[in-house]
Amino acid sequence: MLEVLIIKNIIREGPGFIEELLKERGTAYEVVDLSQGEAFPVLENYKALILLGGPDSANDDNEKIRNELARINEALDLGMPYLGICLGLQALVKAGGGAVVQNHTREIGFRDPEGEFFQIELTDAGREDPLFKGLDDKTLPLLHLHGETVEITEEMTLLASGKFCTNQVVRVGEKAYGIQGHFELNDELFKSWLEE
Repeated sequence: MLEVLIIKNIIREGPGFIEELLKERGTAYEVVDLSQGEAFPVLENYKALILLGGPDSANDDNEKIRNELARINEALDLGMPYLGICLGLQALVKAGGGAVVQNHTREIGFRDPEGEFFQIELTDAGREDPLFKGLDDKTLPLLHLHGETVEITEEMTLLASGKFCTNQVVRVGEKAYGIQGHFELNDELFKSWLEE
């Protein structure tokens, strides 16, 4: 049994820093690229699911997105650890009963419309959550590439917010997390994005 299933929605948005950590810890994983026609594997063969970003909207009414939402619901039903980045956050919230809507400000790049670095600030729940355990700072810089945001339900927990996009990090249940920004960005991934 493989430990982690990583789903890519577009070839350019790879696991970056996440893959570095998995290799460093000797954790087995598989990367599946849906944009290359690869099939979404059966979840029972894995212990965790990571869904990366991409140009799609979780509101798209097509087979790919319907399948992703169904698989996220399976992961939630199985109590499987889940991490969603950008589209992966939005799909998690939608699958869990929330909504995906246009954000009043598109967040693109490292700097906000006021010229300051994009920052997310941990909520009280975020500072207590195991995801952020050991972090001294409650404010973290983050690259963004999104025009949509999420509206969460009362059952979901907001762990971090931002000035131009409120719902930045969300937990659904005990083991499913979504992060709006691209913390997975490493040097290699950033260089490939610049080239593209």
